[in-house]
Amino acid sequence: TYDSYDVIQQLLSQTPRPTAILCTSTIFAHSVIKIARLLSLKVPRDLSVVAHDDDLPLQAALIDPPLTVTRAPLQNACKPLAEIVHLMLTNLQSSDLQRIDPVELIVRQSIAAAPN
Repeated sequence: TYDSYDVIQQLLSQTPRPTAILCTSTIFAHSVIKIARLLSLKVPRDLSVVAHDDDLPLQAALIDPPLTVTRAPLQNACKPLAEIVHLMLTNLQSSDLQRIDPVELIVRQSIAAAPN
């Protein structure tokens, strides 16, 4: 959206500028890469970009540069999500609802060592 465009542009115009951005989706990461280009930044030389969840694996591989992503199978989320909803209905504390699961990191060409 227009608001997210402004936020990304402001973030990438800061001094010091971030060296990496972790995005919530491949679509959002693609926007970050496009805005970085408009600001004459090169991914990954000036900015590393990673997206959470390889929801569209082919899309992530076709973005230029190919996007580094995490992959967490949706099927692994369904049962725990149902359990969390059940716990919420029984009025447990939010700390009892948190869950951390392992994810796979698929390294492509959108990341590099932080610039000096």
